This record gives sequence, C-alpha cells and structure tokens, in this order.
Amino acid sequence: MKYAIKIRSIIWRKISIYSVQGLPVGSNNVGFDVIGASPEECYGYAGPVGKSGSETANDGESWWEKRHERMEELMKEQEEEAVKRAQARRKAVQNEYLNSQLAAAAYEKSSIILPDNPVIQ
Repeated sequence: MKYAIKIRSIIWRKISIYSVQGLPVGSNNVGFDVIGASPEECYGYAGPVGKSGSETANDGESWWEKRHERMEELMKEQEEEAVKRAQARRKAVQNEYLNSQLAAAAYEKSSIILPDNPVIQ
C-alpha cells in the first residue's frame, strides 16, 4: 500500500508538472523532481526559463523571421549545388559522347581489315 501511494503521488506530480495549463504557448520551460521516501519528501519545480519563443531577440528579429531567412539561404545553396551537379553531369555525358565519336572515326580510318569469320587456332 505504501508503494501504491508513492506511485500515485509521483504520477500526480508528473501530470501537474507537465500540464500546459497556465503556461504561455511557445514558452521555454524546465521541470525537475526530487523523489523522496514519502509523499511529503517529494518536491519539484516547473517554470519558464529565459524569454519565451514569441518574444524577440536582442537584434529585433523574431525566431520566425530568422528561421525563414535561414530556410531561404538553404534553398538557395541547394539550388546552386543542384545546378553544379547538373552541369558536371552534362559535361561528363558530352565528353563520353565525343570520346565515342573519336573512337568510331579512328576505327573507320584505320587500315585494319578484320575478317568476317576469324579462324581460331
């Protein structure tokens, strides 16, 4: 019975600490528990830390604006990388085509006449 009371009190503390009632949306919160031998020895803390997510930073930009700018930068970098990869792929295909054309031209100009049915000895 003693353990059942302790477990119930621990569960109740977890429910009360991690409840979102009364906390502003987007706030940074921290919580910790100290579990004692009896319900009276159990205590904990839950509360906000620093500024909330909806407040602006020192430079005047909100987190959403910073996130949006960073996403735009990432998209631009990814686009540039994709263009570079496409150009490299196109250049490789062109080089392969030119090499095959040179090889075909060299083969046609060669004076080697291959027999239709070579004899293997």
